[in-house]
Amino acid sequence: MRAAWLGALLALSTAAHGAPASCGPLPAPGAERGAFVWVSRLGARAGLDGWIPVVPVDAVREALGSDASLVRLLQVLGLRRSNREPSRPYKVVVLDARTDDLCRPVANATPGSPISGVVACPTSRVPGRTHGCGHAFDAEGTASIPVYKVRWVDASSNGFCVLPVARFLGR
Repeated sequence: MRAAWLGALLALSTAAHGAPASCGPLPAPGAERGAFVWVSRLGARAGLDGWIPVVPVDAVREALGSDASLVRLLQVLGLRRSNREPSRPYKVVVLDARTDDLCRPVANATPGSPISGVVACPTSRVPGRTHGCGHAFDAEGTASIPVYKVRWVDASSNGFCVLPVARFLGR
């Protein structure tokens, strides 16, 4: 009885905060390892044992298409709704991560349980608009690209590259 009441309360709370009724399917990450990016404000840091949100490079490039700008990048990642340029600079960190090191930030999932080829994260909290679904919601409120989390120590052990956003976007 108590668990049902808590579940109903959580569902109402999620609905009140604009989360979609259904999160939709999550794609499997594909290869054993891949290129991922962490987009954050310049100066943001991850602790050695900290978790960072990452997205596949290919998914970002596909979602941006020919509209490659900082504003559109942040919108695709669910980090910005406005069409105005942000006042603070951002950076892109490109990482080579193993699929086994990734986890999905999905609300109400049991940590460590498999979800479409990746385990559920210890916490579903990530910056931006994800609604605990495991993918970002762009400025229009539609699911755009899958979001994962990875421990910095695991992702950075294979090397990483910090780029200005303009360089990443090819401008």
